[in-house]
Amino acid sequence: MKHCCIFILSCVFFAQAQAQKPTGLQVKGVFYQGNVLLRWIPTDFALWQKGNQYGYRVVRQLSAINGVAVANNERIASTKTFWGPYRPLAEPLWAPMSDTSDLAAVAAGALYSEDFEVVPGTPGADEVYQAVNTNEKNENRFGFGLFAADQSFPVSQAMGLALIDAGAAQNPSASYTYRVVLLMPDSLNRPVGFGEVNLAQPLSLPAPAGLRVEMAVGRAALYVPRGELETHYTNFNIERSGDGGATYVRRNAKPLLFLTDNEFTTEMVFSDTVEEENKVYRYRLRGASPFGMQGPPSNVVVATSARKKLEVYPVIQTVVEQNGGFLLAWDFPAAHEADLEEFRVLRSTDSEGGYVVLAGGTLDPALREFTDPSPSPRSNYYKVVAIQQGGYELESISKLAQLNDTEAPAVPTGLSADVDAKGLVTLTWSANTELDLKGYRVFLSTSPDGDFAPINAEVVTQTTFKHQLPLNVLTRKAYFTILATDLRENDSNYAPAVEAMRPDIMRPAKPVLAKVEPLPTGVQLEWVASQSEDVVRHEVQRRADGSQEWATLATFPRASTTNKMLDTTTQGVGIYHYRVLAVDGSGLPASSSIIEAKPTRNNLAAPANLKANSALDGAQKMAKLSWEYPLADQLREFQIYRSLGSDASRLYATVKVDKETAVVDPVTKKANFFYKDTDIQTQNSYRYQVLAKYQDGSSSPQSGAVQFQY
Repeated sequence: MKHCCIFILSCVFFAQAQAQKPTGLQVKGVFYQGNVLLRWIPTDFALWQKGNQYGYRVVRQLSAINGVAVANNERIASTKTFWGPYRPLAEPLWAPMSDTSDLAAVAAGALYSEDFEVVPGTPGADEVYQAVNTNEKNENRFGFGLFAADQSFPVSQAMGLALIDAGAAQNPSASYTYRVVLLMPDSLNRPVGFGEVNLAQPLSLPAPAGLRVEMAVGRAALYVPRGELETHYTNFNIERSGDGGATYVRRNAKPLLFLTDNEFTTEMVFSDTVEEENKVYRYRLRGASPFGMQGPPSNVVVATSARKKLEVYPVIQTVVEQNGGFLLAWDFPAAHEADLEEFRVLRSTDSEGGYVVLAGGTLDPALREFTDPSPSPRSNYYKVVAIQQGGYELESISKLAQLNDTEAPAVPTGLSADVDAKGLVTLTWSANTELDLKGYRVFLSTSPDGDFAPINAEVVTQTTFKHQLPLNVLTRKAYFTILATDLRENDSNYAPAVEAMRPDIMRPAKPVLAKVEPLPTGVQLEWVASQSEDVVRHEVQRRADGSQEWATLATFPRASTTNKMLDTTTQGVGIYHYRVLAVDGSGLPASSSIIEAKPTRNNLAAPANLKANSALDGAQKMAKLSWEYPLADQLREFQIYRSLGSDASRLYATVKVDKETAVVDPVTKKANFFYKDTDIQTQNSYRYQVLAKYQDGSSSPQSGAVQFQY
C-alpha cells in the first residue's frame, strides 16, 4: 500500500499498525500529568474522508483495577461517552493556526485544498516535507494530513483525531478501555477502534543518548543517532548554550525528522552556524512525542568553536652561508605573534616534499632567525612554518641554499657494455658515493682514442643506461665512456672507455661458382672464394631437382686455399643443383649463383669393335667406320672424335641413333652402327674414337682408338 511509506515517516505505532494491514480505526492513548491523551487514525483514505464528514464518538469504560478485570456491571456503570462528534475544524477556523504553524497549514491543505500538491510555493512545503511521497493526490492528502497530526497534538485535535480526558485520573490504579466509533449513517456497520490506557503506567519519555558534535570554522555539525529514538519521538530539536549551560536556545527552525527508513541511515546531521571564534558551546537534543510533549534533554556535548586561519605567512628574507652552515632570517607581522604557538624551521633536499623539522628548529613566536649548522652538501630547501593557535599551519615559500663547492666527483668505475641481437647497448657501472652527486653523463665514439660525443640530454641518476646502436653501418665497433657530475656542475674525468660490438646484419660478399662439369667419374666443381674479411668458412652444397633440402658436401675453413672438388656421390641419373655458401662470424650466409648439372652414367660401356676400312663410292674415297653398342632405351647419338697425324683429338661428327632401322644381334645383344668419312686425303694418317651419348646427358667412355690411312 502506497500510504505505508507515509506512515513510516510518521509516528512509529501508526507505522506498525499499517504494516499489519488493519481495517477500521487504530487507537492509542497515554496517561501523562493527570490526563489521558488519546489519538486515533483511520486506516485508509476512504475511512478518513468519512470520518471528516460524519465525525467520531469516544466511549470510555473501566476495564481493570490494579490489573484485575472488573465485573461487567461495574464496567457498564463506569461508561463515559464523549459525544462529539469529533470532526475537523471548519476551513475558516484554520487560518489563525496556519499563520503560526506550517504543520497546521499542511493539515488544512490536506483537508480543504481543491488540488492538493506539495510543491515549492505551497504554504508549509519546505524541504523537510517535500521529501515525503507525493505520487497521488488522495494518498497525499491522507498521508500528509496524518503526518501533520503525528507531529503536533494540537493539529491532531483540530483534525478531529485526538482528545484530552481529564476525568479519568480519579482512580490512579485503574485501566480504561476507549472505544472510538466513526459515526456513519449505517449504525450497524460503523468502523470501531479500541485502545487501552493503564493509569498506573504514566508516560515516561527517555532522554536521548549518543549526540555528538564536530567543530569547523563558523560551523558545528551535530550528529543525532537513530537508535531507538523513533520508538518514542516523532521529531527532535537541537538546543545550544553559550553561557556555560545557564540557558539553552533552540537552533533548528523546523523540527528535525528521520525521513527515510533505510537501515543504513544510522544518524542524521544538523549543521549549526557558529558566530564566535574560540568559544565554548554546549549542545543537547530533545525529542517530541506524537502526543505533543517534550522529552527530557539528552547528554550535553561540549565543543570549542574553531578559529579562523590567519591570512599572513612567514617570508624568508635571507639564507647566508656562515661557518659551513646557513643563517636564515624571516619576517612575520608582530601584531599576530599572540595568535601563534611557535615557529618551525623545516628542510628538504627536494623542493616538492620530504620536509622535516630541524633539530632545534622549534622556536618562540618572537624569534626571526635560525642557524642550520649542518646543511646537506646537496641542495637545501628551507621553509618556515608559523603554527597558529587552533592548529593551523602558516607556511612560507621554500628558499634554496647550496654550499660553495668546486671539488669534482671521483671517476666512475666498473663500466661495462652488453649488446643484444638488435643492437641495444646496456651500460652498467658502480655507483659514486658523493652526497652532492647529481648524476652521470654518457658519451659515444667510433674509436677508443677519438672524440666522444654526449648522447644523453639529461643526467642519468641510475647506474645503468641503454642506447640503441644503428646497424646499417660499415663500422661494427662502438666505444662508450661516462663521467660523474655534481650539483654545482663539477665534472669528473672520463671513465676508461668500453667497446661494444654491433651485431652483424650485413651478409658477406657472394662467392662465385665458376665451373660445374659432369664427368664420367663425377661432377667437377670450381669456385672463387668470397672477398669479405669476416668469412669463417665456405660450404659446397647440393640438392636434387624437386627437393628443397640442401646437403653440405664439404666445408672449407677461411684459411683453406682449396677452390675445387669432384662430387662423386650422385646417385643414378638425374638433375642436381649446386651452390657455394660463404658464412661469416655471425652465421650470416651469402650464396653463389645456383648451377644445374646432369651427371653422366658411371657404369656405361664404351663402343666396341671400332673398325675403319677404305671404301669407294664412285670416285669418292672414304673411310668406312663400324662399331657395336647395346641399343639402350635412352641412347640418343654417337659422337665421333678424329685427329690428323699428331694433332689433338676433337669432336668430328655426330651419328643419330635410329632405333627403327638398327639391327640387334640376338647373341651379343648389340647393334652395328656405321659412319662414312669422305673428308680424307691420301697419304694422311687419321685416328678415330667413338662415345655414346644419352638423352639425360650421360656419356659413355670413348672407345679404343683405330688408325686409318688411305
